[in-house]
Amino acid sequence: MLLIIAGLLLMMGCNYESEVQIYVGDVIARMKSDKEMSTKTIFKFENDMVTNEKLNQFKPKIEPIVKEFLNKESKINIADKEMNIVTTLPIVTVPDSSKVFMVAINKYYNVCLISNKRLMNIVNDRVNDIEFNLGFKNGAFTFIISNDLRKKVKVELLCDSFVDGKPMRARSTFDLKHRDSVKIRVGDVMNYIINQGGLIKVVDFADDLDKKS
Repeated sequence: MLLIIAGLLLMMGCNYESEVQIYVGDVIARMKSDKEMSTKTIFKFENDMVTNEKLNQFKPKIEPIVKEFLNKESKINIADKEMNIVTTLPIVTVPDSSKVFMVAINKYYNVCLISNKRLMNIVNDRVNDIEFNLGFKNGAFTFIISNDLRKKVKVELLCDSFVDGKPMRARSTFDLKHRDSVKIRVGDVMNYIINQGGLIKVVDFADDLDKKS
């Protein structure tokens, strides 16, 4: 069944890509504090059939929706037939039903992504009358993990992914040196779960972080 789902996703392609920036230091800080935190995220919508001029015409219609459902400080950039939404996602320890997407950290220092299908459907309904292929319908997610700690960190994958373009299975591990970053593009089945509204576990730092400090 999972292979069938993955095959369908490949045939349909994706209507947007998302890059979520994660700093290891933020993971630790969020677990130790109730302070609200967020992380930079970019949603990229591309359509070869639409000109930049047309995208700029759509922009005033899209901006209010973006600011309402993602972040009031969100910015929209248009170039090369691509509309990029630069925004932030909240980093939470308890799921928040008022958010479309959120990065969640659990007690095991797992980094997760959660999507809210109800709110995704509302956004999709709001943009249905716009010709450009917008909406949270079929996305692909990449996580940029950056080590801002003063030590090496061991990263464990919690789902099949492409790590800097190399396929790796869930439970694979690798070291991330101080100031190094890695791109983790989750597999098609995980993307399907997020697009349908759900939770995926991406990486784990628990074995390498001092939870008592």
